[in-house]
Amino acid sequence: MKDGGKHYICYVSKDLIRSRFLGLKFSLATVKYLMSIFDLDNSRGIGFQEFESLWKFINQWRQMFVSFDVDRDGKIDADELGRALAHYDFRVGLPVLDILVKKYAIAPPPSRGPHYGPPARPQIDLDHFVCACIVVRQMCQLYDQCSGYGQAPISRDDFIRAVITLP
Repeated sequence: MKDGGKHYICYVSKDLIRSRFLGLKFSLATVKYLMSIFDLDNSRGIGFQEFESLWKFINQWRQMFVSFDVDRDGKIDADELGRALAHYDFRVGLPVLDILVKKYAIAPPPSRGPHYGPPARPQIDLDHFVCACIVVRQMCQLYDQCSGYGQAPISRDDFIRAVITLP
């Protein structure tokens, strides 16, 4: 229930999961990631201004996704994801990008058979793109805070790779 002007996770998830407003549709996992960013008082709800900020945030990620979806098929691969993350100064190596795309891939690419060249690379949609970007952003920030900005005995890519591959 909406209480005291707060939108609780069940309502935000209903709005974002079932809604097709602006062509957006998000999984419960992505909604939880988004709520963790915008629920600043840990009430499991967000007020109108926070919801407005959340919506602006989603639209910024959507615009970024569209701008890096070079072939305009509604999906991006590891190369496109890497360019998008680098644009916002979250640079990670190709091995990390491959792990991210495999983890968040929407479906395994169809086999094209041995006579049609190498198999298609996995891709992610907008929902999983937002999720992957939030995870990378949070891990980069955590690494930078804990490592003294590059002074740790483990590289940022190794840190992200270790966390991403956890079950």
